[in-house]
Amino acid sequence: NVAGVIRAFAAFCAREEKGADAPRFSLLITGKNTGTYAHTLVPLVEQLQLKDRVQFLGYVTNEQLAYLYSKATALVFPSFIEGFGMPVLEAMSVGLPVITSHSGALAEVAGDAALLVDPAQPEDIAVAMRRVARDSTLREELKTKGVQRAGEFSWQKTAAKILEIMANLSHTGAAL
Repeated sequence: NVAGVIRAFAAFCAREEKGADAPRFSLLITGKNTGTYAHTLVPLVEQLQLKDRVQFLGYVTNEQLAYLYSKATALVFPSFIEGFGMPVLEAMSVGLPVITSHSGALAEVAGDAALLVDPAQPEDIAVAMRRVARDSTLREELKTKGVQRAGEFSWQKTAAKILEIMANLSHTGAAL
């Protein structure tokens, strides 16, 4: 849903620029930046007159991602389809406020530790962006809740749960 995030950012910028003392935000997009993906998103950025405010970084290393998380105001991740939501957990684990989808796995992973939005509504995403950008109390609350929520997930807990399920299956005679 990168196109939706770009449209939301355009709405966010239009509203933010009305305030003379508003900080100037940028949208940094990581991940694939070639092929059809780039051929549709780069023209969208140009059409929305955001060339100087949106950067496509391509794939980044873990170290670069950690740096980006440490400098960002929020992770905006309102995906339509996500298997589990590792980016959401990664961001929350380092205290980065998260804006993500209000349904599916992302909402389940985030719980009440993120702002949940309708990924199909760029204005809904933009409203969440404005809230995080303007409200330092909200940012601190999301930071605290996010770190706590991310702490509820670990590889050890996952492995223990899988072993528990396998043990229960073997006691019932079920096959894997």
